[in-house]
Amino acid sequence: MDVDDVGLGHTTKLRWNSKEERVWSDAAVHPPIVSREDFTAVAATLASRGDRHTDKTRKRTPKPYQLRGLLHCGVCERKMQGQWINQAPYYRCRFPEEYALANHLVHPRNVYLREDNIVPYLDRWLGRLFAPHNVTPRTT
Repeated sequence: MDVDDVGLGHTTKLRWNSKEERVWSDAAVHPPIVSREDFTAVAATLASRGDRHTDKTRKRTPKPYQLRGLLHCGVCERKMQGQWINQAPYYRCRFPEEYALANHLVHPRNVYLREDNIVPYLDRWLGRLFAPHNVTPRTT
């Protein structure tokens, strides 16, 4: 790339200016939305978070998982993640061998639980739990 020869093309990169590179006008051009002190305080808070993703929304997945985010591994208590295998939803705890050694834990490399092996049992349990004779009617 050559800034003097635009025929060679260009590359667009989004980068935040560092604190030292910010440009402040001496005269206010627009009425301020927030004070400079508030802006500086929020910028310092955001900078302390580092580069980690701060959005709390879940990633979309094209595959449905009925128990997403609800199952934990019985060996290590970590949350199991969904994985689609052979046209069926599974939940997996992947635990690398070096983690098991470091944590003094006997754990298989992968633990799998097929969704259709557990959902019917959960349905029956919920059906018994909320059967009419087990539910106390509400009085208003």
